[in-house]
Amino acid sequence: MFVIPMRRPIAFLFAGLLLALCAGFAGDKAQAAETDTQKAHFRVVRVDSNDVLNMRIVPDPYAAKVGAIPPDARGIEATGRTAKRGDYIWREIMYRDVTGWVNSHFLVRDRAQSAGAPPQIDPEAEITGSTSGTSVFLEPLSCAGTEPFWGMLLKGRETVLDSLADGPLQIDLSPARQSPQMSTAWAIDARTKAENKPVSIIIRRTNQCSDGMSDIIFPYETFITISGGPFYAGCCNTASGSGKN
Repeated sequence: MFVIPMRRPIAFLFAGLLLALCAGFAGDKAQAAETDTQKAHFRVVRVDSNDVLNMRIVPDPYAAKVGAIPPDARGIEATGRTAKRGDYIWREIMYRDVTGWVNSHFLVRDRAQSAGAPPQIDPEAEITGSTSGTSVFLEPLSCAGTEPFWGMLLKGRETVLDSLADGPLQIDLSPARQSPQMSTAWAIDARTKAENKPVSIIIRRTNQCSDGMSDIIFPYETFITISGGPFYAGCCNTASGSGKN
């Protein structure tokens, strides 16, 4: 078989193209790494000075509110989970020990915080919860799960289990009962308001619950069953900063 020898200029051209492709690939990896690093912290924008940025239990503007962030807040930590709703991207964040979802239209990357500066959080700022009544657990908990997203704030005797698949469900709660065999496990008896269906909520403190979508480890895991209805599983984080009832 007759082989045409590759001339030196053509060989140099192919070598140059190969180097350019390798450099581009390395650049893309570096850019991705930079994005992953900078996604950690955000600050609030586009919120009036006399207003707040609401945190929702799930990525939906009509979902139950689990907190409110001041308009000048910085150092807001992102979990890495996002969800598209309509024309907007929602981002799950953590602020003053409360986890919730906010519309990313009102967030920008906080470069100073992402670079390692300590978060600038107003110690007088409050996060206000949306439940009422006497506490049912040792501490307020913000519980949530993924695919489909659902969330619930365990704080008062009444709450709303909000699911993007099944919609909001109002629930009446009884005080938690601790297992006599396992001090890190609790059960909460509950009923739906509308149809008076039994609801069972199991909570375990494992300090290793993962939502499967972020690298955050949550202290509690939970399992929720509704008689003749859905079964939910997820993680809970403390909501000790959730303010007044």
